[in-house]
Amino acid sequence: LEALRLIDLEGLSQEEAGQRMGVSRGTIWRLLKNARRKIAQAITEGRPIYII
Repeated sequence: LEALRLIDLEGLSQEEAGQRMGVSRGTIWRLLKNARRKIAQAITEGRPIYII
């Protein structure tokens, strides 16, 4: 969720978020893709979203 927060809420680029998290831009892209997919699935299936 950190990648999602940095990019969607703070407005950082994928490159900037990667630098802040210490990972590559490709890793950021993968994290975003997975997070957005999980959120979309939960919403469309009516499941709760748990943030741990």
